[in-house]
Formats: sequence, C-alpha cells, structure tokens
Amino acid sequence: MLAVLYSGGLRVGEAVHLTWADVDFERDEVRVIARKDVLEFQPKGKRSRVIPMPKLAMDLLARLQVEQAEPSNPYAFLRLPRLRSISHRRRIGTWKPLQATLNNLRRTWYRIVTVSGIGPTTLHDLRRSAITNWARRLPTHVTQVLAGHVNIQTTMQFYVCVLDADMDAARQVAEDVLATQRDALRTQ
Repeated sequence: MLAVLYSGGLRVGEAVHLTWADVDFERDEVRVIARKDVLEFQPKGKRSRVIPMPKLAMDLLARLQVEQAEPSNPYAFLRLPRLRSISHRRRIGTWKPLQATLNNLRRTWYRIVTVSGIGPTTLHDLRRSAITNWARRLPTHVTQVLAGHVNIQTTMQFYVCVLDADMDAARQVAEDVLATQRDALRTQ
C-alpha cells in the first residue's frame, strides 16, 4: 500500500477503496473511481482518474493479489475479515461512514516512521512526495490531472515549489537565449 501511495499519489481513502477491478496490470495503471458497493466511496472533487504506475508498484500489487487469494474480496488492501466486519456493521446500522476502514493504519505508519528515524511525517506526505516528484518533471496541468485536483491553484500552491536548482536552470536559459541572440546579431 505504501508503494501505491508514494508512486501513485493516491489519498489514503483512495487506496483503501481500490479494488482489483481498478488495477489494470496490462497497462500498468490504477483507476480512482466512485463506488456504490459495500464501501461507498466518492473521490475528492468527484473526479475519477487514471494513474500510471511504475513497474515496481505493479509487481507488488500482483504479488499481493496472489498472496491474498480471496476470490470473494474485491478490495486490494482490505482483508476479507475486515470487509465482513464492515458489511455486518452496515447491515445492523452501527457503521459510521467516516470510521476508519483499515484498523490501525496510522498507528502502523507511525511505528514505521519511528523505527526508521525519518522524523515527524504523515501518510499524506507520501502523496505530497509523489505529486512534488511529478511536478518536477511533468507540465503542471498533467500533474493537476494525476493528483485529482479540481483547481490548478491547489497543485501550484501546495506541490510546485521553486528550488535553487530551478533558479540556476532559469539563469542558464536566459544566458543561452542571450548568447543565441548575440550570435545571430553578429552574423547579420
């Protein structure tokens, strides 16, 4: 799940609601779509999207699918006992939609962070990292679509930052343009 969050920029809720039908192993993609089944789900901004995934993440998903081998469970990261518990609680009216679908996910994450010595961070930081990585190498409008942001200002404000290396690259572009123009003027 962490590989999907980090490499696919999914929100935690999107990953939790990911079904095997949403994983396209042929095209190395995952789909984030609304659901009306056992766990109703609506992507933030009500925008479905397709996210290209790296081979490593797809290989991990394929291995997880084989290891789970639970034909009656359509969910990638939700184990069958938990799905049955949620289904039962929905039937008897004790399930709260905003209740944590995966037990102890954040607690497990904080344990990983503590043991690794990374420092204070959240699961959402995996999404931030993925989107920042895209923003470093892709056009902003592409990053916006992959992130599922309705407004490009969200992408610009929270995920696109200017680094010293960007300033150096801009300086080099200006120098190259001026040198080209100077050379063109000399040949006239």
